[in-house]
Amino acid sequence: MTASANDLMAQAVALQNAGQLVQADALFRRVLEQCPEDPDVLMALGVLSLLREDAAGAVPLLARSLRQRHHNAAGFSNLCAALRALGRLEQAEVAGREAVLIDPGLDMAQHNLASVLLDRGDHEGALEPLRCYIALVPDASLQRFLLATSLMALDRHAEAESIWRELLRLTPEDGRAHANLGVVLKNLRRYAEAIEAYRRALVLMPDEAAVMSNMGLSLSQLGDRDEEATRWLHRAIRVKPHFADAWLNLGLVLRNQNRIEQAMKFCQGALAADPDHAEAHTLLATCLLLKGRMRDGFAAYEWRVRLRDFPALRRDYMSPVWTGGDPAGLTLLVHDEQGLGDGIQFARYVPLLSRRGARVIVECAPALVRIFTTLGGGTTIIAHGAPLPPHDAHVPLLSLPHLLGLEEMPDAVPYLTAEPALMADWSRRLSDFKGVKVGLVWAGNPDFKDDRRRSPGLSALLPLLEVPGVSFFALQKGGGRADLETLGAGLRPNFTDLGPEITDFADTAGIMTNLDLVISSCTAPPHLAGALGRPVWTLLPLNADWRWRDQGAATLWYPRMRLFRQERAGDWASVVTCVRDALINLAAAR
Repeated sequence: MTASANDLMAQAVALQNAGQLVQADALFRRVLEQCPEDPDVLMALGVLSLLREDAAGAVPLLARSLRQRHHNAAGFSNLCAALRALGRLEQAEVAGREAVLIDPGLDMAQHNLASVLLDRGDHEGALEPLRCYIALVPDASLQRFLLATSLMALDRHAEAESIWRELLRLTPEDGRAHANLGVVLKNLRRYAEAIEAYRRALVLMPDEAAVMSNMGLSLSQLGDRDEEATRWLHRAIRVKPHFADAWLNLGLVLRNQNRIEQAMKFCQGALAADPDHAEAHTLLATCLLLKGRMRDGFAAYEWRVRLRDFPALRRDYMSPVWTGGDPAGLTLLVHDEQGLGDGIQFARYVPLLSRRGARVIVECAPALVRIFTTLGGGTTIIAHGAPLPPHDAHVPLLSLPHLLGLEEMPDAVPYLTAEPALMADWSRRLSDFKGVKVGLVWAGNPDFKDDRRRSPGLSALLPLLEVPGVSFFALQKGGGRADLETLGAGLRPNFTDLGPEITDFADTAGIMTNLDLVISSCTAPPHLAGALGRPVWTLLPLNADWRWRDQGAATLWYPRMRLFRQERAGDWASVVTCVRDALINLAAAR
């Protein structure tokens, strides 16, 4: 580079530093005329073009510079930023990765790569460059914000909590960080802590409707603060009348209070604000089903497949979705999609496909494989994770009521049967027990978000053990078994734990066929008892699941099931008293 070119270059840099970008651009271009392939000039002019928001002009300049001076981390980082600005994200990622490969200690290279990955929706991939940036710049706030939000998107809420707390130590007045910490704590079911985080956020952002809405939803989870929750949600709607999430959350609170008609109105309010709100459509569907409007309810329930956490979205079945019509001649893969109880309840629809001429493959949880082999009709049963056999189309199990177009549910009960060898074995093993033989289940899956509402726990059922003339058998599996250790010394001689004998639902079915009655909270075993045609009493919370309707002691799903409902949220004592009285009458009649 000549002396005059050097002088022009220095003047251009000075003008750029002074913010006189147009004048700097003119001088850089004069230098470029003298030195058309100088990598430094090309790079400088490319960076200036970026500063002037001319990414289209920057890219060829930066690329020409890098062809001559490849080992330039800052250059590739700038190219990454320019390509990102043009929306050429795949190429931007390549440039960003080259930058961090050349110099992993270049903080902006890590930031630019993370930004591109986030634009591509790759939250998992963005974690490493964000963490690298924070290691290089310990007081980084933006990158902590991005890291925490990525962890939330990946449902890694415990890790996200740690990052939000780090950020709040750096920027304690960041209302968004307090609000997001509240969301994380809510997702971790630490509702009291979430409420405190929301309160701090609202001090800093007093008119933020989203925080008010989340506050209301968290308050409702505490069980005794529904009135306060409702006030916050109404306030959110007043602040932002077309905020669909606030309408939805108020609908959820009302639904949890079993105020179904009112809940439906707020679902409709959410849909007026956002006609494609999948959560609002799904909540409205469950409300319709609670009111017995089966056709409308199951049609609306198809919106659940658009929910972010719908299981089928997380895999590729390598086949189209079956959308109804004549299934004759098709091989259909039916996959269960929710809990074990849902699988048992809706397995009744599978034989209808077979009778209409389809060959059916059912993919289900391993614990259901053996019992589902009794569905008959030539159905093939495979466990989740097994290789998928060839098939023409796939369909989520709970879509069958809608797609089959049935006015009424199939009422052929039993539609599952126990294995004869298991029935005979348990008949022998239970023959020495006297009186009415009753199976007990007191808790569901603790990972289910509303399990605390639906699971009374063993201690709540202890009054039943006092009923004379009854032998009780624990059929409990999973987390609820911890109650046995807690209450072990207080259990009566008429109580026998069969949980260790049970490996899957086929074992449970063998036991149930030799019992006179099953008493259970709302979880999978009462569905099994109902599907087997066995007598079963199901204990329901105030906000009973949609399948049980919103009132009544009988259910069309299972003709030998009796429902015992809470009249007040959290009040299991009165429910157990009713069950105890009914059990006394049953034992006395034997």
